[in-house]
Amino acid sequence: MAGKVFSYVRIRRKETLKGIIAGALGAGSAICLLVLILVSFARQGRLPEGLPALAYLGFLLSGIGLYISVRLRQDSNAYGPFIHGALYVNLVAVGMYVLVFLIGFFSMLI
Repeated sequence: MAGKVFSYVRIRRKETLKGIIAGALGAGSAICLLVLILVSFARQGRLPEGLPALAYLGFLLSGIGLYISVRLRQDSNAYGPFIHGALYVNLVAVGMYVLVFLIGFFSMLI
């Protein structure tokens, strides 16, 4: 009996690769948003053809990253600073995309 190790004793909390992926998705989304903002200021609001698709890509990246990081926060075996950091980065990115969308929507109404 002394040589047996029970499964609940061997559980190790580890930093998961999914947390790093979620953080990278959030960083990629923030870079897409930064590029869009800089190009729109440089060209006075007239984006080149096809570049607005970058906004949809960035929003998709942040949504996927947010989904992954929320799922990881619910997992009891996942641990690491990337999980919490990815959640905050993706939340901020989704919030910024929603804010930009609302600004564009309300500017059409005025």
